[in-house]
Amino acid sequence: CPKGFCETCIDRNLGAGYLTWLQETDDDWSCFACDPSALRCLQDLPSTRCRSGKKEKLEALLLDDVSGGREQVSISVVNGEDAEGPPLDFTYITQPMSQTVRTVALRNPSFFVCCSCTDNCRDPATCECAQASGGYLAYNREGRLTDRCLAIYECNAFCGCHKSRCRNRVVGQGVTRRLQVFRTADRGWGVRCLNDIPAGAFVTDYIGEILTEKEAEARGMQNGDEYLFDLDYWAADCARSVMKALGMKELLSDADHAQ
Repeated sequence: CPKGFCETCIDRNLGAGYLTWLQETDDDWSCFACDPSALRCLQDLPSTRCRSGKKEKLEALLLDDVSGGREQVSISVVNGEDAEGPPLDFTYITQPMSQTVRTVALRNPSFFVCCSCTDNCRDPATCECAQASGGYLAYNREGRLTDRCLAIYECNAFCGCHKSRCRNRVVGQGVTRRLQVFRTADRGWGVRCLNDIPAGAFVTDYIGEILTEKEAEARGMQNGDEYLFDLDYWAADCARSVMKALGMKELLSDADHAQ
């Protein structure tokens, strides 16, 4: 698109709202116009010069799917740094678990905002979940976050809308992007996405074991507390609860070193 307005690039990286603003504003947006001479220069460069200059490493495939088939897409494990084997000292889970806390979520329908939509929640004005989110759907048609909602109430298993056709079900669908666990040079294991991630797109959620504050303190003294996070009063039988990610799923326990 020489000297053209790169609508596709802007929409993918900045979102449809930014694209609309650029089209309506009187401000100068020439910085988004491609320079044909620069494009030709890049095309003429050897492929090695377009990269970081580092020699590509060969990575050994250690596991085809670390989730064991629990996700819609397989999550491979590779290592191109050392002789370390795949991370097997954890339990991959897709729902929060607890041995000491009676969790309300996923067990009691009264905990959830539920809708009775029969049109797959196309009209936010008649969808109870959208109304709880401020009267808007939190996601656009591509499943990417809009900038309207501060709190997101997704449709869930107790709603009347279709599980795979409703626009208000994104996080609940689980992992849909191609992720990979990889070995880093000096940060242990990390997680990366094998494809570009559009702005506002969901990648994965943070799931772990839910502990009472007392149990969390005891385990923190024994194992460290770098993966303990306070939850604000959503457990049924304790004043405070804590989520532990160390040793459990989720991918995001490795995502501190994600690419």
